[in-house]
Amino acid sequence: MLKQNNIPAGILIGLILPVAAVIVFEFLMNRIWITANRGVPYFVAAGLNLLVMRYFATKHQDKTVQGIILITLVFIVCVYLLRIKP
Repeated sequence: MLKQNNIPAGILIGLILPVAAVIVFEFLMNRIWITANRGVPYFVAAGLNLLVMRYFATKHQDKTVQGIILITLVFIVCVYLLRIKP
């Protein structure tokens, strides 16, 4: 999957860290993790996703980068609307 240069591969790669963040912070650490900044762990996952995007950008896999950017942008908007704004 790492050698494919297409948007669906980028979406799948880009989903790994956000899904892991949701699983960890919503289900596993729900009772432990209490903070005023509820969206911070998700933005950290999005930032790590941008590091993954940079890795693929240096390999000139532009379509994969577009998929990662797409899923990261959707994830950040969802976190803002569902966790930060209410």
